Amino acid sequence: MKKISIEVDGKSYLIVTKDEKTELGIKGHTTPEKDEETHEIYVPNILIITRKNADVLFVLRGGGNDSFAIMIAQDLYDKFQYQWFEPLADNYRELLYVNEADYAKKNLQNIQLG
Repeated sequence: MKKISIEVDGKSYLIVTKDEKTELGIKGHTTPEKDEETHEIYVPNILIITRKNADVLFVLRGGGNDSFAIMIAQDLYDKFQYQWFEPLADNYRELLYVNEADYAKKNLQNIQLG
């Protein structure tokens, strides 16, 4: 299991990769079983970019038409054509996080990250 802690807009999140699946963990609070009060959960507008085996490569801030997503890098290039290295470019998305772990570094060498 691989865990990555990131902060987005002052809130902490945990990205967990296990068994070739990546998920976003959101801190919550336990409540009594009889609690019927509605509790809001904020999911950040971020794009978690992974390899095909679900290893996290980097995280982008979503734009106005985006919503939270986990996608492989190839889909990012083929379907969205987002850019994170030139703020004036069309389809620019802010780079929030780059995975510095050894298993990700060798895959990031082929990607321009800034």
